[in-house]
Parts: sequence; C-alpha cells; structure tokens
Amino acid sequence: MTPPAPFTERRCVNDSVLTTEDGRCSVSIRKDDIIQIPIWSLHYNEEYFPEPEKFLPERFSQDYHHKYPNYAYLPFGSGPRACVAKSLALLEAKIALIWLIKHFKFDKCDKTKVRRYFFPKKKTSIFFIISFFSF
Repeated sequence: MTPPAPFTERRCVNDSVLTTEDGRCSVSIRKDDIIQIPIWSLHYNEEYFPEPEKFLPERFSQDYHHKYPNYAYLPFGSGPRACVAKSLALLEAKIALIWLIKHFKFDKCDKTKVRRYFFPKKKTSIFFIISFFSF
C-alpha cells in the first residue's frame, strides 16, 4: 500500500469551488493554486482499505475494485501527469518475480498448516523456506 511518493501536486487551471456531497462544506480554489494530493493518506485510509498494513493482494482483484472510489488508489498518479515510467516499473516487477522463481527454490515450511477445502480459501499464514536453486 505504500506509494512510491507520499503525495503529488497539481496546479489549478481555473477558479473552482469544491463542495462536499452533503453541501455543508466548500473550498474555493483559485487559478494557479497548487493542490497537494495525499497519496499515502488515501492508501492508508481504512474506510477504503481495511487493515492497510496487512498484505492482502485480493484488494486489487476485479471483485474488490468496486468497493473503493476510482481515485483512492494512485500508486502512479493519474491523468496526463501520471508517472511516465509506470509500464517500465510494472515490467521490472514482473522480471524480478521471474528472476526469483528461476534462481530460488520455495518450499513449504513445517510451520505452514495445509487444510484441504473444496473451494480454496486463505485462512492461515503461509511460511516458506527459501533456498538458492543450484543447477
């Protein structure tokens, strides 16, 4: 959940007024004002992402995606000023994963309890013994 940058900035191109959904609060923003978008705070907002400190990859599945607003998760920013290296960063992550799988052996540790279910579900932690893979 930790973004590469804790916040990003945008310059307002027109005078504007932002109003809450209930209309009780509003903020005026003038042209050329700099607005900071707190990416870290969005990613760690428990209203959108319960238990943000936990590794829960299912947060990013298609089934979960509708549970948070479109711009609540911004690891690479968004729009025309989004990170130009997003594709490169994702490709590097895939290459790193392939390299790990190719060079290391991952075995289940005795501490891992395996339970058989008709439909797989994660109930407990999974522990591995990682060793260098020799040819």
